[in-house]
Amino acid sequence: MRLCALIFLRGIMSEMPLKLCGIVCEYNPFHSGHRLHLNRAKELSGCDALVCVMSGNFVQRGEPAILDKFTRAAEAVHQGAALVIELPAAFCLSAAPDFAYYAVKLLDQMGVQSICFGSECGELTALQAVANDRTLHSNLKTELDAGISFAQAACNHPLLQAPNNILAVEYLRALHEIKSFITPFTIKRQGNYHSDCVDTPYASASAIRADRKNNYENSTTYLSRNCLEALRCAALPDLEKFFVLLKYKLCTSLPKQLEQINGITEGLQNRLIRSAAISNSFEKFWERISSKRYPSGRLRRILINTLLDIDKKTIFNSKYAPGYFKVLAVSHDFLRNLKYFETALLMTNEDLNKISNQTEKELLRIDSTASLLYGLLTGKSCPDLLSHPQIMEP
Repeated sequence: MRLCALIFLRGIMSEMPLKLCGIVCEYNPFHSGHRLHLNRAKELSGCDALVCVMSGNFVQRGEPAILDKFTRAAEAVHQGAALVIELPAAFCLSAAPDFAYYAVKLLDQMGVQSICFGSECGELTALQAVANDRTLHSNLKTELDAGISFAQAACNHPLLQAPNNILAVEYLRALHEIKSFITPFTIKRQGNYHSDCVDTPYASASAIRADRKNNYENSTTYLSRNCLEALRCAALPDLEKFFVLLKYKLCTSLPKQLEQINGITEGLQNRLIRSAAISNSFEKFWERISSKRYPSGRLRRILINTLLDIDKKTIFNSKYAPGYFKVLAVSHDFLRNLKYFETALLMTNEDLNKISNQTEKELLRIDSTASLLYGLLTGKSCPDLLSHPQIMEP
């Protein structure tokens, strides 16, 4: 069942009777470890309902999601979430600080009382100590601004060697920066994030994605039947089609234009242009642009940012924009609680005129273009603005 229009939640309008806990997620795809996280979040926070801020059709690794955002959101609600809202593509394709900041900002504006995130550390006190270390973060910022990768800049701090710890610290820093009253909780991550092994109690999403070569036969115990069927029907993104689009974009853009793209520093745009011009395949192009200075995740984000025209100015201005919440899926039981939010109903593309903030309009343009690009790469029609949020029946 679907709603009759897109709903943009503007924030809490009146006192909601439910206690809400927020989760920042990607569910790429949703598996048994995520189900454990949902259950533990409910236990730790004592909440009445879970609100998820989820990446859309592109994820923070700088890749198209293995399943489209509506399919993944529906699975999250089936597994216990009450509401899934979309993290705008501009922030899904940003480094950890901006990814975390905007996700936390959305949850704060929604009025959630707590947030629960996984971490390899599993100790909130240790994570908070790192988050509060101003000297450490000042040094990190200096090195990052100089174009050094996060992994290199943080190499002397053991806690920051693990990806979920990094995000956990950024969530805590964001809570402090926006002066939020949200109470944080963390649970220790089960399994190895980098492992491709699917014979452990909790396999990673990476391991499950790698099991595609076996038609997910080794992943059946970690996935619901609906998710397994969706994965087996999903098409891989066409990298050569991606390269054709990217090559055209790079070879018809001026270096000064590309310099404004989020993530591009130190004249990287010149290397991208040169490499695109002399490469006849994505494989050759990737070989020419890869280096130890630029981790693969960062490079992938930069390439997609280039195609979507996500610039540094938009990311900066978004910190001061009002913010909106695009509903991807909502449980039937939670639907009645949407009345506590100030809402804007958008029926058609023309209704974008109701959005007065220019930064919000730009974020919506990026989301719409991201869905178009996702459809082109996967061969699956994936409209954005005219797609309706899903009401999941109990």
